Amino acid sequence: MSDIPNIIKQTQSDIINSQISLETIFLKAKVLAHYLNNHELKKWVKNELDGYLNLDGYLNTDELP
Repeated sequence: MSDIPNIIKQTQSDIINSQISLETIFLKAKVLAHYLNNHELKKWVKNELDGYLNLDGYLNTDELP
């Protein structure tokens, strides 16, 4: 658990570093979600990395003008 502050700091630095891929940042977020036992964050990161399988409600085009 003592790694959490380091993971957060490194991820924050990576976000503003154009040399770091978005995939790398998401993988660090996945590790952080595991340490925090945050199921919602795990699910979001998985969807971002692997793609959203169920887009019902996400792509509701009935409301577009």
